[in-house]
Amino acid sequence: MVGLKRQKPYVVEGRTDLLNGRREGRELADRLLAQLEASEPDSILPVAFGTVSFMDFSCADELMTRVLRRIRSGELGTCFILLQDLPPSVEENIAAVFAIRDLVCPKLTKGGQIELLGKIGPELAETYKLAVRNGKITARDVMTIAPDVGISAISNRLAKLQTMGLLVRTKEGAPESGGRQFVYHAVC
Repeated sequence: MVGLKRQKPYVVEGRTDLLNGRREGRELADRLLAQLEASEPDSILPVAFGTVSFMDFSCADELMTRVLRRIRSGELGTCFILLQDLPPSVEENIAAVFAIRDLVCPKLTKGGQIELLGKIGPELAETYKLAVRNGKITARDVMTIAPDVGISAISNRLAKLQTMGLLVRTKEGAPESGGRQFVYHAVC
C-alpha cells in the first residue's frame, strides 16, 4: 500500500435541505454505506454536507453512528470517510453525537486543514497530527514527539488510532534492521 486514495466527494442529500429524524438518518446511512461498500480498497470518501442547511441530533446520530461503527469494526475493509463542507449547525449536532457516542472522525476545514471532530485525548490527537503531517509514521517516529514514552505505550497509542479508524497499518521493511515494521498511514 502506497497510501490512501481520496475519492470524489459523496454529497449528502435528503428530501430537503433540512435533515431530521431517525428514519431519514437511517436512509442517509444506508446510501452512504452502499457508496463505501462500492469504493475501492485503501480509499477515503469525502462526505460533503454543503447542500444541507440543518441536520438535527437524531438524524446525525443515526447517520454518523451507523457509518463510523461499521468503519471501526473493519467491515468496510480499508475504506474510510472524511467530513467536509460542514455548516455550523450540522457540525454542532455531529459533534454532540460524537461526544455522547465516543466517536471521532477527520474533517477538512474551509482552509484545507485536517482536524479531528469528536472525542479524543491530547496524546492521540498529537500522534494523529504527526501522521497527517508526515503522511505515514512508525512507532519510532512518534518517539520524536513523545521521547519519554516507551515503545510499547507508543505502539498501543498507534493501535488505538487504528481501531478508531484514523490510521491504517501496513507492514514494510525496516531499513535500519533489515526486518519488518508496522507503518501507519493517516486517514485524511
